[in-house]
Amino acid sequence: MEFALKYRKAQDIAIFLKTFLPWLNLANRKGANFARGVLEYLIDGMEVGNRELFIHEVNEHLSSELRGETMTLAEQWKQEGRQEGEQRGLRAGETAILNRQLKLRFREIPADYQKRIEQADAETLLKWGDQILTANSLEEVFV
Repeated sequence: MEFALKYRKAQDIAIFLKTFLPWLNLANRKGANFARGVLEYLIDGMEVGNRELFIHEVNEHLSSELRGETMTLAEQWKQEGRQEGEQRGLRAGETAILNRQLKLRFREIPADYQKRIEQADAETLLKWGDQILTANSLEEVFV
């Protein structure tokens, strides 16, 4: 377990996986029921670019039981990725609409306001979008 904790962010993830996954498979066959927890921990800390390699190595080194567990976790990755993508897309759309409305109404957006827009959360962007309708100045939008 300490090995997994220490090396889940290893530079050469392929070497780590080739060493660790056979051990995890053996531990699972001997009755250690913590394999899923270890897999979840590894997956949570794994960089997105290493996930395909991880799945390949899992298919090569783990039992069918643990492969099934890993594929379930991989489906969760996909769902999380879709949700993150949707959130980023919504935020990008809200930002684009706010910028367009501000430019149409006030012509220019000073850099300090642009920075605030880029750093704002979705709720704040919507609030500012609403305030454009009644604001007499750029400053009133960002109150």
